[in-house]
Amino acid sequence: MFAPCQIRSSNRCWIIGSLSAVMAALAGCVTTTHIVGQMNGPTARVQTKVTGANSYSDAGPVSADEAVGTDPCEMRLENIEAAMLLYYSLKGDLPPRLEDLVSLSSDDLDLTCPVSHLEYLYIRGGLPIPASTRVVIVCDATPAHKGMRWCITMAPSTPGAALELEPEELPEAVFRRYQPN
Repeated sequence: MFAPCQIRSSNRCWIIGSLSAVMAALAGCVTTTHIVGQMNGPTARVQTKVTGANSYSDAGPVSADEAVGTDPCEMRLENIEAAMLLYYSLKGDLPPRLEDLVSLSSDDLDLTCPVSHLEYLYIRGGLPIPASTRVVIVCDATPAHKGMRWCITMAPSTPGAALELEPEELPEAVFRRYQPN
């Protein structure tokens, strides 16, 4: 859908059009900018249309998460990850229970999947996968994301080194290859 705007300066017209194109390109979209009518002195009308993989203009209403390309489960796991890193920096170890992170978080730390509404599973010792150095320490209780599970994986750590955690979405078949110690 075209959104017209009035521009009072020909320089601003090109700046705004260029900035729109750069921002849309960074978002993976294609931007088409048109100057409508003739540039009569300092006034021109600009119309911009953005289309692409992340364009929802024809898809009807979307949630805020879809509009900015985020997954609520991933966001919750990133919040848990941040609280775990803080806990680790203060105590030098992982928490005994996920619930121990709630008091450290400045936000309301939600420990449940927004899709399944089940609590995330915490495996303090980690679930290793053959032929990988990473282990799963937090995960969805079920593959509620179209056959996928959101997890927090951890790289092996050495004394004095920073803890390396990362949220990952794993297909159920890959998750099933993880084995308890």
